[in-house]
Amino acid sequence: MDTEPADWVRRKVEPGARIARHGRTWRIGRTGEALGVLYGRIGYEREASSIEQYDEEQKDFVEYAIRSGAATPFAIELDTLVMAIQHRPPEISMGAAANALALLLSDQEHRWTTEPPSRSIPLSEWRLGVEKVTRARFVLRKPNPHYTDTPDLEALIDGADAETARLELQGAQLDLDSPFISQTLSHIQNNYGEARLTGVTSTGEESTYSTTMQAEELTTEAGTNADGEVDLMSLLQAVAGTPNQDHTD
Repeated sequence: MDTEPADWVRRKVEPGARIARHGRTWRIGRTGEALGVLYGRIGYEREASSIEQYDEEQKDFVEYAIRSGAATPFAIELDTLVMAIQHRPPEISMGAAANALALLLSDQEHRWTTEPPSRSIPLSEWRLGVEKVTRARFVLRKPNPHYTDTPDLEALIDGADAETARLELQGAQLDLDSPFISQTLSHIQNNYGEARLTGVTSTGEESTYSTTMQAEELTTEAGTNADGEVDLMSLLQAVAGTPNQDHTD
């Protein structure tokens, strides 16, 4: 691109900028800049819904339109393009906010993507490092030319006459060796899908593995204020000295 990346970020990630994604309108709130870092809050509004409440003056139930949403702090180091976002489940995940920021930065000629900082390890090694797996998200594609020893998966996809499938499993302790999950992971190893697995370590920390990157996604722990948000100094520290994980085509 002709514009310097830092100037591009300043121009695209400005107060009031918005992007629609999956029924939500993501917006940028007030921003600031300190020590070469652009920081602010990103949040979303869902499509308006309505409720009925009793109005004493009218002595009747009246319909009111309401909007709901949530916001979270972010920071972007303007030289390295390293980004930090606070994970605020269940309202906002880091992935959803990062994807929204990437869309805000993109235009018809330049497509921006984000990748979490990661540590490359085999899935088998990651499994040894967690005590249990509590969530699994799969994106699966119909194979070409045929399935390989995955009858349960074949029944699911072909039974629905589908080309792709998106699945999410949650539980106190998922059994990755169960027939269905084992077949699904085998299907993914044959390059017909992706998986993100979330587990819990012996110290109680969450750990996420991405088969796309064949790596464990790394996160930074930070304290929060009374409102449940990390402070600016924590954001600045999170983006300092982290390898570049932002990309633009």
